[in-house]
Amino acid sequence: MEVSSGPTQETAEQRAGAAGLVFVLLFVIAIVIVPNPPKSGAPAREIQRHFAEHAGAIRASTFLGVISIVFFIALLAGLRSRVDRFGADVFAGIAFGAGLVLAGLAMVAAVVSLTLAAEAPDLGLDTVRATYGLTSFYPAVATGVVLALAGAVGVGALRNGALPAWVGYVSLAYAAYEAIESFTVLATSGAFEPGGVVNGFGTVLFALWAACVSVALLRT
Repeated sequence: MEVSSGPTQETAEQRAGAAGLVFVLLFVIAIVIVPNPPKSGAPAREIQRHFAEHAGAIRASTFLGVISIVFFIALLAGLRSRVDRFGADVFAGIAFGAGLVLAGLAMVAAVVSLTLAAEAPDLGLDTVRATYGLTSFYPAVATGVVLALAGAVGVGALRNGALPAWVGYVSLAYAAYEAIESFTVLATSGAFEPGGVVNGFGTVLFALWAACVSVALLRT
């Protein structure tokens, strides 16, 4: 009696690619439904007013973000499988581990945003400013793990052929941008301030990079 086999590893990776595209869609929607947040150095009163006036949109955005994490982890699993299957097990582990750390940091930032959305009107201004710092500094701190994630995928693609060469070049270019973006940890004003223009552009690039990787996984 034959026992039917489940999906092949390649099929599972393709499904992870589809999950990655769902992640990108939810991620983009979660970002665009909330008006631009105040700068990290904005007056506490402005920060408080932003979270009070847009509490509903922030909750909806956070909900979409929480759901998107499920699809992001599926994408990570597919990436690890593909890169490992082509003999780059170390880089597969780096990518998967960095992605999980990134998801954890995102969840911490989401908790802080939800707290401010619910409690900002009742919090003191000093508390609002200090709490908001946790979310505004998140993109700057996350640059390290994103660099590791994109760099590992890039090397796995170019050295081991786990993904098309163009994905490797895109990944390494994105990793290089993240290296530059990491200087937002040191800046206090201007384009490089935490949560500023450089971090915002990095967020857009992350969505594009995830879409590229997802499409590559969908192809056999």
